[in-house]
Amino acid sequence: MNLLRVHRRPSLAYGRGTLSDRSCELSTWRPVQRLKDSTLETFREAAFHRSLPAQLPPKTFKNFPASTKWFREAEPAFNSSYLGQFGDPMVPMELTRPESHNYKGAQFERADAPFSIFLAWAAQADANSLQRLYVAQAPVDALPKPLRDDLPTPELVAKAGKGDIYNANIWLGIAPTCTSK
Repeated sequence: MNLLRVHRRPSLAYGRGTLSDRSCELSTWRPVQRLKDSTLETFREAAFHRSLPAQLPPKTFKNFPASTKWFREAEPAFNSSYLGQFGDPMVPMELTRPESHNYKGAQFERADAPFSIFLAWAAQADANSLQRLYVAQAPVDALPKPLRDDLPTPELVAKAGKGDIYNANIWLGIAPTCTSK
């Protein structure tokens, strides 16, 4: 099951497991339900027990250190002065190069690269960039300790099931970011 947080600004997606294969053709996407609140009961009923993705209310992540440390408030951008301190670790990245603006026939590449490569790309890219680079399925436990500490396990994740969390991953990109095989 994946927990997705969707934004029109640089975003953090926190999830367990992996995303299933999906087409990047925007017309095939269905909206992800936004939960009315972030209570454990609502999450279990609307998403967890039904094995459906859910968009948690924005306030759910408001107190996560990553929300204030990783992003600049004044403009939709990553806080490169903070994140740049952690540019050396290798992280999995995915690059899409669409043949046209509708993402049909996109070339897809996946590679491990230093986090600094993503930060440099994100600093110069915008929503109109045809190439999309994003950190994809990066294991939280492989991040440097200060970044891991910025991403505590959400209470909903820890308590929704039996507490058996095997893996936690992050996806980081500039909207619109599209995941495909």
